[in-house]
Amino acid sequence: STALKANGCVQLFYHQARRLEPRFDLDEALPAIVQIAHMLQGMPLGLELAAGWVRTFSCTEIARQIQHDLDFLATPAQNVAQRHRSLRAAFLHSWRRLDEAERTVFAKAALFRGGFSLDAAAAVTGANPLTLGALVDKSMVQHLRQRQPAQDRYTIHELLRQYAEETLEPAVRHAVQRLHCAYFGAFVQKQMPHRGLASEDDALRAIGVELENIRAAWSWLLQQIPAAHTDAARQFQATQIGQFVPMLAHYYLRLSRFEEGEKLFQDAGRTMQQADWSAHDGEVPQQSAAFILGQVQARLAEFAFNLSRFHEVADTYEALLPLLRQAGHADELGAALTGLGKAFIRMGRYADAEPLLQESVALFRGTQEPTGLTGALNSLGILYSNQGRFEQARPLYEEFLLLARANQHVRGKANALNNLGSNYARAGQHQKALPLYEECHRLALVSGERLVIAVALSNLGSVSRALNRYADARRYYAESLAICREIGDRRWTTAGLNGLGLTLIADGALSEAIPHLREALTTAQEIESTPDMLDALAALGEIILNQGNAQRAAAILHFVHHHPITQTLARQRSGELMEACGDVGVVEVQDIGEIVAVAYEDEKMAE
Repeated sequence: STALKANGCVQLFYHQARRLEPRFDLDEALPAIVQIAHMLQGMPLGLELAAGWVRTFSCTEIARQIQHDLDFLATPAQNVAQRHRSLRAAFLHSWRRLDEAERTVFAKAALFRGGFSLDAAAAVTGANPLTLGALVDKSMVQHLRQRQPAQDRYTIHELLRQYAEETLEPAVRHAVQRLHCAYFGAFVQKQMPHRGLASEDDALRAIGVELENIRAAWSWLLQQIPAAHTDAARQFQATQIGQFVPMLAHYYLRLSRFEEGEKLFQDAGRTMQQADWSAHDGEVPQQSAAFILGQVQARLAEFAFNLSRFHEVADTYEALLPLLRQAGHADELGAALTGLGKAFIRMGRYADAEPLLQESVALFRGTQEPTGLTGALNSLGILYSNQGRFEQARPLYEEFLLLARANQHVRGKANALNNLGSNYARAGQHQKALPLYEECHRLALVSGERLVIAVALSNLGSVSRALNRYADARRYYAESLAICREIGDRRWTTAGLNGLGLTLIADGALSEAIPHLREALTTAQEIESTPDMLDALAALGEIILNQGNAQRAAAILHFVHHHPITQTLARQRSGELMEACGDVGVVEVQDIGEIVAVAYEDEKMAE
């Protein structure tokens, strides 16, 4: 609060307000003043004009008025120069100082969002360096110089941008919007070949710099879909949107911005379906409207997977596979097969997952698309490792690691090391797993992808527990869970809760473990992750046994031990604990819902 009060923009507003209203309360108005300063981007004239209304409106109402009507920023005072009586008057004064070429470029540049490069300005507005230089000299455009001149940016103050945009004739505006969409569609598409390579991070940063422009172009394209009544118009729209889809989704996925990306693609899918883009006559040419809609739906399935909605993922991919097979796009088909296989793994449908992942690996070996091949190898490795087929999983992870190293792909190396480490850990070779996890964590921090960091921390917690380093394990799990909860990944939240619960059991803190394991079990039920449910049940069964209820514990542990998709460590541990239960007579339960109820029956557990 003290720092905000001292801010130059806040002080300018405050002194102008106090001049008009001596009883003006800065503390009460501070949040609204900050909002006003942000909307006006610190423009002194705008702040003075806004403060001029404090005798009539509250600062909150002033902010609301500015949002809805820029002409609100005016003063009736006659002792003020005409060009300073309103922002519009100030803009018109500056506008008249421009020659025709400068006005044309400036008005067209108003369609950019978040700034623009010289290359973008040339393509969209026809600007050259001389024209932009003149606009900079006349304070209409700001030139933000970078270390590398090719990365220089130009920006227009938001209020000037809005006034300039109003000067565009509808036909001119439409033509410029098309150029804007074409430029940024090609820009996004140009980043695609960098996926899975050392240059991927630079490509993602480039998209991040232009994200406001990219989102504006995407939004405008979607607005045009209902008006595309002819086949040619629909095909043009499909081709334009198709330039954005794969890499834009990849951007949101890699940055763990799952909900934001999902919303963007949900809007697109809904608009396309309302325009009947799903219709086709049995033929699905690549880049057709039906194919592009299929691509959008496939990316929605990827977002849903990362938000732990596995049943929805499976339904989406199963509906898409016939269309993708008809289209004959090997990379899209391979990605869908991998995605469906991953969902089946999470749901415990291992037998259904295996042929899908084997087909995906075969497809990507043919196309050699790096992201697709490494993803398929990794997923098939996870399947085998979950089933205890460690020797079959290991060469898949090693091939994944070899490809990632060859491509100098940091994130890929981190993932491969992570899963290779898990494969060793599940086989009981924790000393081999530890250095792999540590290198994975280091690389994950370099890549900056939060989900990979969270997974690395979770696995460091697991190996620390196995090596009896319980304090370290608790710390790793706590850090992992904080990230998972923040990014909305419920599956890895469940895994972290299970791991933390097991750590607390091993450390003798049984009562402290119970709420974590119950949350893990509840979350696993909600996301339909059967393997995670079984892990939680095994741990709860151990606690119930330690509390002295051998019969109830035996029922739970027997169920876990004999379930076909129980993971290796949980199966081994539940078998050992069953022996400790003694000859209590096991009542066999077939339904997992019933055994969950058994786990919750114990009164001590309920407490």
